[in-house]
Amino acid sequence: MSKKPNRQQTEAKINVRAWKDPAFKEKLMQDPRSALKDMGMSKIPEALAIQTIEEKKNQWIIRLQERPVNYHDLSEEALEKAASGEPQEAKCCPKHPG
Repeated sequence: MSKKPNRQQTEAKINVRAWKDPAFKEKLMQDPRSALKDMGMSKIPEALAIQTIEEKKNQWIIRLQERPVNYHDLSEEALEKAASGEPQEAKCCPKHPG
């Protein structure tokens, strides 16, 4: 069974495709949802807003993650994992028996 690619791996594949295919890059800039569907990403939720920004030389675009609800309970290490986009274990809900 193959492991589902993470966000970083997915964005790397998108970048490579955009570097190799100028028409895809243009479509990605104008209509990212359609461009991603062309790559086989057909299960994109309609409620998901998608924005494409090209980082130029001598530019740094910082992507801020949404702050976890329980951020004040997390260790520095757990906060860094959350900031890198790693999924977090929910502590909000009791586990249902068996």
